[in-house]
Amino acid sequence: FVLLKQTTNDGTSYTVNLPSPSTNEYRTIRFVSDDSVDSNDTVVLDAGTGVTIDSSQTYTIDRAFEGVTLFSDGSNWIIIQAKDK
Repeated sequence: FVLLKQTTNDGTSYTVNLPSPSTNEYRTIRFVSDDSVDSNDTVVLDAGTGVTIDSSQTYTIDRAFEGVTLFSDGSNWIIIQAKDK
């Protein structure tokens, strides 16, 4: 479980680089934002080069109390739960 908190609140985003799915096979990671994250202060989850999160290299969290759960199949990250945007 990772709590995402935007510390600057100045209209910027920051990136969380995900660990390699090949060394974290069958691992589940849950990300949840607090009330400091919004459409101006975002958090970007980056799967890394050659790796995807449900067919995209990144996943953006841009709302307060938004959450996503990722599962590693050994090659990529799969979204197994997310709040609707």
